[in-house]
Amino acid sequence: MHLFAYGTLMFAEVWDRVVPRRFASQGGSVTGYRVRRAAGQLFPVMSRGEPVEQVPGLVYFDLDPETVSLLDEYESSLYDRAPVTGALDDGRTIECETYLLPDDRRGYASEQSWTAAWFADHGLAEYLRQW
Repeated sequence: MHLFAYGTLMFAEVWDRVVPRRFASQGGSVTGYRVRRAAGQLFPVMSRGEPVEQVPGLVYFDLDPETVSLLDEYESSLYDRAPVTGALDDGRTIECETYLLPDDRRGYASEQSWTAAWFADHGLAEYLRQW
């Protein structure tokens, strides 16, 4: 399985605490989704958005079942693991899975946008302390 990560799992400091090994990865994006801060939290949630919205992220390639199990545990029951089509930075498309906030849980998303740059500057250190 390939994983499209759009949030905390893009950061090596977080990935290394969740998964005991590294996988090849490449930047990419998905279209038709939006990312917001989870209400009252530092981490993001991704939900279906407008067809023109685009979410940048990172695609991890060829994850083994043990790794997927660790990721499922980390992401908790808040999300559904769902298939998406990613566009890699080199122009290729790839079928992968991501952790998506289901429509019936949209109340967990705040109106605050979430970006990796914001998280690196304002949230990562605190997130690691809380975890």
